[in-house]
Amino acid sequence: MRNNLIDFPALELTLDIKKDWHVLQNIKLLSILNGQCGCTFKREESGGISIAANSVKYFIRSFEDIVLLGEILIKRDYALSLPRESVIVDVGMNNGHSALYFAAKPKVVKVIGYEPFLPTYEIAKNNIKLNKELAAKIETRNYGLGEANIEMDCDYSYENTAGAGVKGILGRADNVIKERIKIKAVSKEIKNIKEIYSENCIVMKIDIEGSEFEVIESLAKQGLIADIDIFIIEWHEKSPEPIIDNMLASGFTVFCSDSFEAKAGMLYAFRIV
Repeated sequence: MRNNLIDFPALELTLDIKKDWHVLQNIKLLSILNGQCGCTFKREESGGISIAANSVKYFIRSFEDIVLLGEILIKRDYALSLPRESVIVDVGMNNGHSALYFAAKPKVVKVIGYEPFLPTYEIAKNNIKLNKELAAKIETRNYGLGEANIEMDCDYSYENTAGAGVKGILGRADNVIKERIKIKAVSKEIKNIKEIYSENCIVMKIDIEGSEFEVIESLAKQGLIADIDIFIIEWHEKSPEPIIDNMLASGFTVFCSDSFEAKAGMLYAFRIV
């Protein structure tokens, strides 16, 4: 160690104990990302650190960013192989990592990302700007989806952006503030998307910290679940059985990868045609 700097030759990275503490806390996961996924790291002109995976670049802004990349690149939560040109409806875009991951897939022609919290939305925009070619595929919308149009004040923390939702912050949160957000009716959004992209496969990824139950129930009431071809849903806090029931009633095959006793898990649903 020299002047608070630590060299990691295998990662071609030098970290500052004070400025890069969020990275040092998760250096083991960075090493796994490097070894298993071939990720590389770079100190950007802004002073921050970016990670590149399969020609896609992401900022590492927090400990949480590294964990989310682990879910995407190591756990492969969104590793779809698509048979035809597809549109991804990314509900709960968060920092933009999932939107970029989807946009890099050759069969994906458009990603529409929804993120209601303005600070997180700006983080996503900055991540997308790092990838000029992929940015043309991604359309971002600074509002969330729910049963109806509404504005509300919600708890928010920069340290736990992924846990923030209309039902509060899931998990630990420091320095909590209030943020004003907008929610728009999911039924209207899906009808518009289906009309524009009627010839494409529509994939809906949902990660919205408990509000997924409201979104799926609203689509079910409007008879719109069958307008989606594939669902990728992270469920939270309670059993996913209501979501599964709605999917089965609409003719979907469902795979749930986690125990119902868990507080969160992944659910995948698709129609066999």
